[in-house]
Amino acid sequence: MLMLFIPNIFWAVFRPKEGASGLATETISLVVFERFGQISTTLFSVITQDIHQALSCRIVWFIASLGAMVLYEVSWIRYFRGGKTAKDLYRSLSWIPIPLATLPIVGFLLLSIYEKNAWLLISVVILGIGHIGIHLQHREHLRMA
Repeated sequence: MLMLFIPNIFWAVFRPKEGASGLATETISLVVFERFGQISTTLFSVITQDIHQALSCRIVWFIASLGAMVLYEVSWIRYFRGGKTAKDLYRSLSWIPIPLATLPIVGFLLLSIYEKNAWLLISVVILGIGHIGIHLQHREHLRMA
């Protein structure tokens, strides 16, 4: 959770140079999905029953989840060291499209598999629909601008 929240706190201080005016208006249904997904994903990832499985063969899922979050941090570092423009937020990281939207979703999906937590999985899918959908709208708007 810290890997997710800390860069977003910095982003609140170091927003894109264009501000929010350069971004598309968000579809209300996607915003509802995103907000519900944010709350439920946070809740179900904190309230877990089976987090200590270091010797389990399922540790691969946890390592993959951690890897996705490390790439997420790399994407934020690239943004903060770069021009801090709106286009930098949506720029691909190698073969990963909109990494600041997709990588945390992938990380939490893998975490839900590791934890065998169906509620977390459902929450992450809902979050992904809203979060990635909104970021795709913003990226498309920036391409047209």
